[in-house]
Amino acid sequence: MKTIITLTGLKQSGKWKLANKWDKNENVSFINPYTDAKHRPQDMIYLSADKLAEKSNNETVLCSTMINGRTYAYFESQLKNDFNIFIVDDYALNELVDTYDGRIVKVWVENPKAEASERNGHFHSKDYYDYVFNVGLDDADEFLETVAFDVEMVQG
Repeated sequence: MKTIITLTGLKQSGKWKLANKWDKNENVSFINPYTDAKHRPQDMIYLSADKLAEKSNNETVLCSTMINGRTYAYFESQLKNDFNIFIVDDYALNELVDTYDGRIVKVWVENPKAEASERNGHFHSKDYYDYVFNVGLDDADEFLETVAFDVEMVQG
């Protein structure tokens, strides 16, 4: 069964850096969303609004969110490995929990240098998340090993 590890946190909390680090592990994929935003981080997958709507009508959307009038969406067809990392805001996380019938591991990325966000940290307390990764305190590799071990124990 494919597991989705969600990373949620305030702006500049280190979500992208953590996802890219974990992506280097075997059986872990950092999945970038599809978006209709022309000005986007390089790794995000661009589709025109029409093409993205068409894809959404023809494939299973796991979650999506709107930011500044632009759509960001993850599709079931993107799940590549045993562990798939999604960076999501509160809205996309709520939708993912409602739509995906597989295993979701919810991680809050805590960083005292992070900036306030209108999209994260409003619907759920840190107790809602399965894990809290503390930037500067937790070791990323050990943390991922713990998550993988816990998932295997639950599923095994």
